[in-house]
Amino acid sequence: MGHIIGTTAATQNVAFAECKNTLGQKCKSPGAAVGEVIVNSVVSNLGYVVGSKKEKLALESTVKETFKFECSTVTQEVKGGWTVLVGAAQENVLKFVYGFTANETKGVQQVSEFESGGTIFKLTLEAKLLTAGALFERAAIAGTETIVLEEQGKLI
Repeated sequence: MGHIIGTTAATQNVAFAECKNTLGQKCKSPGAAVGEVIVNSVVSNLGYVVGSKKEKLALESTVKETFKFECSTVTQEVKGGWTVLVGAAQENVLKFVYGFTANETKGVQQVSEFESGGTIFKLTLEAKLLTAGALFERAAIAGTETIVLEEQGKLI
């Protein structure tokens, strides 16, 4: 559920399904079903992958405030943002449904640099365990997701 706030931006709440940690343990947000992580207050911008000559369309998402979820008995806190590739920019028409796969290698998102409106952003997602003395460390998301828009739009 979200709101379009410009020709290339939106705010939304994001629900990830079938979430697991690297040990295969299912994760969940407080009050959510097992396997579901809900992230509120996400700001997203549509732009391009840096170095793609504006041929690869990307969506970056930044969390306005930290969020928590637990896997087994361990609770984690997360902050920052991520970027995913959503398709080729040649179409110039936003579709109703986008499918994308978020990939990472050793905690680094496949798409880590993003350009929107002439500004280049380097996004990192960070997480920490909620234990005494724990510090935020680089993290990443991996998996297949679907974005459904309420109406068709055009990228200008």
